[in-house]
Amino acid sequence: MKTLLTKNEQAIADILKQAETGKEKLNKFIQRAEKVCKNNFTDQEKELLRTQGGKFLIEWARAKYKFPEADDKFNQQAIGIDVNGLIAEHAKESKYWLSYNYKKDESGGYILNGKPEQAKRYYKYIESEKQAKAYKIANQLSDLLNESSELGFVGNHDLTKLTLFGDILNITQSSTTAKPKVIPNKDRIARIN
Repeated sequence: MKTLLTKNEQAIADILKQAETGKEKLNKFIQRAEKVCKNNFTDQEKELLRTQGGKFLIEWARAKYKFPEADDKFNQQAIGIDVNGLIAEHAKESKYWLSYNYKKDESGGYILNGKPEQAKRYYKYIESEKQAKAYKIANQLSDLLNESSELGFVGNHDLTKLTLFGDILNITQSSTTAKPKVIPNKDRIARIN
């Protein structure tokens, strides 16, 4: 099992928000397509509509044409549909959903299928023995320095000086507590080769 060092919460939240926006746009697009085409698409057709957009719509419409020798515009008018707006919408909006992995839910709509792959780059794990050793030492030093501070052996101003000796440690000061705390510098540890 990998040990997590850091994660960029804001970047992950932004990706999840983008994936949610993509899901909403995708479901609205499919609803509009069903309304314009006067058809309830199967799950397989919805997936083709999601991924292929215009190509699928033209092939689907052509299968319904009553006058195969006439052009697309005439035939679409003859069957009472116009897929050109949907083709343009897919070309413009599909960027919001094509890069995410969705699956169908019980109601037939799309939902996000697990965590987006794009979020993985914002998690940093221990990848080497050297990083593992640095993380272990940083935790031990943090514990000892914080305990020394709590017991009064090391003053708060001295903690700042002590962390300057190595960049695997950092100082944090919470707004709820007046005392600074020594913590492992996980960002720095993640960059150790």
